[in-house]
Amino acid sequence: MNTFISLRQRLLWPLMALMLFVGGVGSAVVYWYSHQELEQELELRGRLLSGAVVFAADASVSRDELDRFVLAMSAEKDVESVFVVTADLKQVVAGNPYLWNDKLRSALFPLAQRALDTHMPQGGPSRDAGDQYLVAAPLLLSDIQGKNALHASHGLVLVQLNTEMAHRTAFETSLALVAALLAVCASALILTYWLLHWRIINPSRRIVNAISLWKAGGVARTDLQPIDELGVIGEALDDLVDTLRVREQTLMQQQHFLKTVTDAVPGMLGYWDDGLRCGFANNAYQEWFGKRADEVIGIHLAELLGEAIFHQNEAHIRAALSGEPQHFERCLIKADGSTGYILTQYIPDVRDGRTQGFLVLATDITELKKTQFELEKINAELKERTIDAEAANHAKSTFISNMSHELRTPLHAILGFSDILRRDAGLTSAQKEVLTTIQKSGEHLLSLINDVLDIAKIEAGRVELVLAPFDFGGMLSDVTEMLRIRAQEKGLQLRVDQSAVFPPYIVGDQAKLRQILINLISNAIKATEQGGVTLRLGLADESGHLFIDVEDTGVGIAPGDQSRIFEAFVQVAGAPDKQQGTGLGLSITRQFVDLMGGSLSLASQVGKGSTFRVDIPVQLAQPEEVPDVSPARGEVARLKPGLSSCRILVAEDQRESQLLLGRLLESVGFEVRLADNGAEAVEQFQNWRPQFVWMDLRMPEMDGVEATRRIRALPGGEAVKIAAVTASIFRGDEDELMAAGFDAIMHKPFRSGEIFGCMERLLDLRFERDLAERKEQHMPDLSTAAFVAMPEALRKNLEDAMVILDGERIMKAIDDISKIYPELGSAIKFRAQSYNYESILALLHSSPTVTGEAEAGTEGGKL
Repeated sequence: MNTFISLRQRLLWPLMALMLFVGGVGSAVVYWYSHQELEQELELRGRLLSGAVVFAADASVSRDELDRFVLAMSAEKDVESVFVVTADLKQVVAGNPYLWNDKLRSALFPLAQRALDTHMPQGGPSRDAGDQYLVAAPLLLSDIQGKNALHASHGLVLVQLNTEMAHRTAFETSLALVAALLAVCASALILTYWLLHWRIINPSRRIVNAISLWKAGGVARTDLQPIDELGVIGEALDDLVDTLRVREQTLMQQQHFLKTVTDAVPGMLGYWDDGLRCGFANNAYQEWFGKRADEVIGIHLAELLGEAIFHQNEAHIRAALSGEPQHFERCLIKADGSTGYILTQYIPDVRDGRTQGFLVLATDITELKKTQFELEKINAELKERTIDAEAANHAKSTFISNMSHELRTPLHAILGFSDILRRDAGLTSAQKEVLTTIQKSGEHLLSLINDVLDIAKIEAGRVELVLAPFDFGGMLSDVTEMLRIRAQEKGLQLRVDQSAVFPPYIVGDQAKLRQILINLISNAIKATEQGGVTLRLGLADESGHLFIDVEDTGVGIAPGDQSRIFEAFVQVAGAPDKQQGTGLGLSITRQFVDLMGGSLSLASQVGKGSTFRVDIPVQLAQPEEVPDVSPARGEVARLKPGLSSCRILVAEDQRESQLLLGRLLESVGFEVRLADNGAEAVEQFQNWRPQFVWMDLRMPEMDGVEATRRIRALPGGEAVKIAAVTASIFRGDEDELMAAGFDAIMHKPFRSGEIFGCMERLLDLRFERDLAERKEQHMPDLSTAAFVAMPEALRKNLEDAMVILDGERIMKAIDDISKIYPELGSAIKFRAQSYNYESILALLHSSPTVTGEAEAGTEGGKL
C-alpha cells in the first residue's frame, strides 16, 4: 500500500541531507588542513630549537654553559624538555636526567636513528608521551670544552615540545571555520526552501486541491499564471474544469430526465458497477431499503443487502459480472421490518467486450408469494396430517402385530399341548373333559384375540371381503348356541326371532358376518344384568338388504356417549369397574359393516336398554351352491406301516413351541432335531440333511428368511421342503415369503391336523387316523331353588373349597352332592370343570338354606 508523502517532504529532506553532507565534509577538510599546518609548524619549531642547540654547541661553550642554555631553552612555553644525549641514547650530556626514562627513550629511538643516518634534524608526534612533538638533531660532542669534556663522539640534541596550546589554537581556528561554513549552508537551505515553497509547493498544492475537489464531486479553478511548467498545468486544469461544468449541467439535465422515467417504472431499478458500487437507484429501490438517494449512491452491494443476503446472491452476482443474465427470487427484509419477496433480474452491461457492471430489475411479488405460501401451507398441513395418520396407523399396526406374536405364541403352546395330552389313551373321561374344556377355551380365546387384532388389519388396509355361498342358518345356530351359555351363566335369556323371510343361504363373507354377530350379542350380554337379549333377523325388503337387530334390557347408553361408542378403545356402558374387553368390538363391527356396504345404527335409553341394527346388502344363494362340509377325518395316530421315517428339523427360538412341535412330530414316528436360531438351522442342515424344515420367521442372530436363503444356496438345499411358521396377523405377505424360498406358510397357533396335512401334501406321506366320536355338550340348568334342599354341611363344604380354590376338595364335595342329588351334582360339576366358580358361589349365597326364613317355593335365577 503506497503512503502519501508531500512534495515538500520529498524535496526538503534531500536538501537538508545534502547541506549536512557539505557541512560535514567541509568541517573534515578544515580540520585536516589545520592539523597539517600544526604538524608543519611544530616540526619547524623543533628544528629551529635543535639548530639553536647545535649552534651553541659548535661555539665551544662549556658544559655548564651548555646546561644553562638547555635550561633556558626548556623555559620556553612550548618546550617540555631539552636533552643532549649520546648516540646510543643511554647517557644524558645536558638536560635534566631525571626526566629521561625508558618510555621517552623508546619514543625518540626512531627519530634518533633517522637523524644519525641522514645527518639532518627529524621530528614527529610522540606515540607514547602524550600530546607532544619530538625533534632529534645530530651533534658532534668532541667540540665541547670544559671540566667534564667528553671524548669526540656523535650525539643528539633532543627537543620535546608540548603541543597542547598549539592544538587548542588549531581547534579554535577550525571551529570558527566550521561555524562559518555551517552558517553559509543554513542560509543556502533557507533560501532554497523559500524558493521551493513559493515556486513549486504552493502551485502544486493548488493543483492537488483542485483535483481532490473534483474527485469529491466539486469543481474549482487553480488560477495559476503560465510562467512555468506548473502554471501551464494549472491553466490546462482550469480549462478542463470549465468544460466539466458545462458537461455537468448537461448530465444533471439527463439524470433528471432519467430519474423521472425510472421512478415511474413499477418495481426497483438500479445499476451496480464492476466494483459492486451503486451508480443509480430509483425511488422504489430507496423506499424498499429505507435509504435516501445520497445514502444509496456509491454504497457497496454487500452493505445494502447485508452479509447473509449478499452471500446468497453471490453466485448470481459473479455470473452477471461474467456476462450471464440472471433471473431468480429472493426474500428480503424491508425497512419497516416486514418480510418481502422480489423477482430479480441481473442484466450485464457489456461494453467493448468487457462487463462494466449490471442493471438490476426487481419486482415486488410479496402478495403473490403470500398467496402461494398459504396454498403450500394448506397442502403441507394436508400432507402432514396424511403422514401422521399413516404413521399412527403403521405404529398401531406394528404394535398390534408384535402383540399378536406375543399372544399367539403362548396360546399356541396351550392349544398344542392340550391337543397332545388329549391323544393319550390312558386318560379318564373326566380328564378328557377337562382337556376338551381347555381346548375349547383356548380356541375361544384365540377367536377373541383374532377379533381384537382385526382392527390392525383394517387400519393397515389389508382386510378384504371373501364372498362365497354359505349356510347362514347353520352359522347363526352355532353362534347363538355358544353365546347362550354365557347368557345362562348370568341368569339371562338369549332369544332368537327370525322373520318369515329369513334367508337360510346367502353369498357373503361368513367369517366377518359371524364376527359381527358375536360382537353385538357379547356386548349386549355384558351390558345386561337382568332380563335378556333378543336377536331379530330378516330381509328388510325385496332389494336383498339383511337386517340384524340385537336388543338388550341393560343399562343403556347416555346420549352424549352414543356418538363415541363406535370409537376404538372406548367403553362407556355400565360402571367403570364392570367394564370388560378392549373396547374394539363395536369399532371392528362398524368397520366390517362399512366394508360390506351396509350401515350400523344405535337406539338406546339409559336404564331401559339398547338396540343395535345392522343393515347390509346380501345376495341370496341356493342350497346346492353351498359346499358340503367334509366329514371328520379323525386325528393322526402314526405313519402308515411300510413308510420310512423322515428327518424333521424344527427351527424355533421359543422353548415351548420347540417342545410342542417336536413332541407332536415324534408322537407319530418322525426323527426330530431342534435349532434355536437361523444360524444353527443352517449348520444342522449341513450336518444332518433333514427332508423337512419347520422355520420360524422371527429368531435371534439370523431370522428364518435369511436362513432359508442360505439353505437354498447349499448343495441339496433346493430339494428340502421348508415351511414358514409365523404368529403374524397379516396374511398378505405370502407372495414375498414364497419368493424367498418357502414351500408353505403356517400361522400360529395351528392345529395338529394342519401340521400333518402340510407335510402330507409336501412329502407325499400317508397317516393312520383314529376317528373320534362327536358329542354335543349341553350345559344343564342350575337355579337357586336347587340348593334349597341341600344340607348345610354339603353347602358349607363346597363353599369353603371354592373360596380357597382347592380343586381336589371341590371335586370331592361335588361327588358327595352327586350321591344324594345326581342332577344337581352334574350341573355343578359341569361348571366346575370350566372353572366357573363365581356363578356357583353366587347361587350358593343367594339361595336360602333349609333352616332359613325365606320362601322355599320361590325359584331363583337360572344358570
